[in-house]
Amino acid sequence: TRFVRVDITANTGWSAAQLSELEVRGAGGSSADLAAGKTLTASSTNRSRTPADANDGNRDSYWASREGQFPQWIQADLGASLGVDRVVLRLPDGWTARSQTLKLQGSANGTDFTD
Repeated sequence: TRFVRVDITANTGWSAAQLSELEVRGAGGSSADLAAGKTLTASSTNRSRTPADANDGNRDSYWASREGQFPQWIQADLGASLGVDRVVLRLPDGWTARSQTLKLQGSANGTDFTD
């Protein structure tokens, strides 16, 4: 998998998709975050809350999509096809509880995604 996408269709805590950190962990027990330092892109951005905020290692910053427009997505380009074991999604510490309806998708080419 070269591209890992989070496709978000609803958020109970706000009218936009939101994500503080998108971490992609490698297969074979590697604890390294394969998305660290890689390019993140998204379907939209809400003011200064850019995709880069979702892999900067800072839990206080976060990406947010345009408000009131679902579905939205954010994705990491890992730079090469790699074995992925798990994806960790984080929100800023201290936020109230919320649920985001989402699915994780992978792609080898950035165009054709599978769940």
